[in-house]
Amino acid sequence: MTEHLSIHGTIKNELLGEINLSFESGLNIVTGDNGAGKSTLLKYICDLRKNKGSVLLNDKKLNAKMLSFFFSGDLLGETEMSIKENIMYYVGRENKKYFRERYTKLMERLDLLDYENVLLKNASEGMRQKMSVIICLLSSAPIKVIDEPFNYMDEKSCIGLVSYLSEYIKSYNEVLIIATNDVKAFSNASEIDKHKIHYFHL
Repeated sequence: MTEHLSIHGTIKNELLGEINLSFESGLNIVTGDNGAGKSTLLKYICDLRKNKGSVLLNDKKLNAKMLSFFFSGDLLGETEMSIKENIMYYVGRENKKYFRERYTKLMERLDLLDYENVLLKNASEGMRQKMSVIICLLSSAPIKVIDEPFNYMDEKSCIGLVSYLSEYIKSYNEVLIIATNDVKAFSNASEIDKHKIHYFHL
């Protein structure tokens, strides 16, 4: 039987104060007003900022191999490589079977498959956002952290991403943590197992 994954811990810092964390296997949505500190909280979880507390996965301290993350606005990728080449460079070699199974489905759902050979330097902001989200989701790390995944995405791609995530959380025992202001994208999605969605409000 696969071990249930859960994240527990405390974030302690001058900016956010003290916050107790609890994230379970499935989809964890971090909500809050603009400026509430959603992105900052995720950076502390990913150990990108110094935390005086501790964050544990099943009582083990988090390390880089456990995490895959993307923060909206980060310039990810090599501009002289195509979208597909960038995805292959970051995750295509670490787990080939896992990659082959998920790549085409994700690219189709995010309406990016027809543009996989576009050089990154010629890609739109929306294409780059989709590529970065795909790289994060295709990683074999058990914890995936994404900040504002719907930024720069059209409505069709947003619906496609939610549809993919609804299938993903049913099939894989992983912790997905997403910070977003677009909560309705999930609450209105009938195909998502509501028992696999957890909300954390700042």
